[in-house]
Amino acid sequence: MRHFKFLKKIIVLTMLLGAVGSVEIFCPPTNVQATAHKKIRNKRKVTKIKIDSGRKNRKIKQKKEQI
Repeated sequence: MRHFKFLKKIIVLTMLLGAVGSVEIFCPPTNVQATAHKKIRNKRKVTKIKIDSGRKNRKIKQKKEQI
């Protein structure tokens, strides 16, 4: 049983060391990255649907298509 405890300790330690090595260190974005992000953000257009408050709760009449 002692042998297995030792193996467990080795496995846990290697997992912890591997996790520590894979963590990225946060660094603030440079000006180039910030401007690129700003350009991408500006290109995204969000379409907003305007709803009249008076007609909000009324049923919408569907138009029949003529063939």
